[in-house]
Amino acid sequence: MKRKIFKIIGISLSAILVIMLLPMLFSLMTRGCIPSYTREELGIYMPYFYADDFEVSNNFTDSHAYYCFDLNNAEIKKVQDDIKSNSAWFRFTGTTEDILSLYPFDEIIPADADFNNCYVALYCFSEDCFFYDTDKDADKYINSGCAVYDEVNNKYYYLEMQW
Repeated sequence: MKRKIFKIIGISLSAILVIMLLPMLFSLMTRGCIPSYTREELGIYMPYFYADDFEVSNNFTDSHAYYCFDLNNAEIKKVQDDIKSNSAWFRFTGTTEDILSLYPFDEIIPADADFNNCYVALYCFSEDCFFYDTDKDADKYINSGCAVYDEVNNKYYYLEMQW
């Protein structure tokens, strides 16, 4: 009789442990991923898995996000196909500093990040549209997302700022 009770208790505790571990595992697996609502809103290709480097900061009044992905061959093909078929992307001929000047958290972006002559998709969340230059109306960059594909180094960057 005692054996049966201990067996039931052991099975129950094991089930509770598994139920508690599943959300923790899910949280760890998706930590460092670009949120699905951002991916859906922008409608451009974004890598699905854990970023190789990321920094997300949520404060009372604003949030900043930085993700960097080292792309594999399949992801490179997907982003290149998206660039060909999606008008949101354009060839950015400015410098790294031009993009970093839009985002006030450049201290978290590594010094070796190279946005020169990359493909860029700039999205304004407040106006719900893509834009294609970095020189006009600085207010529209306050709530924006910027995807950068560096085809030389096969890196994908995503920067976001919400005020």
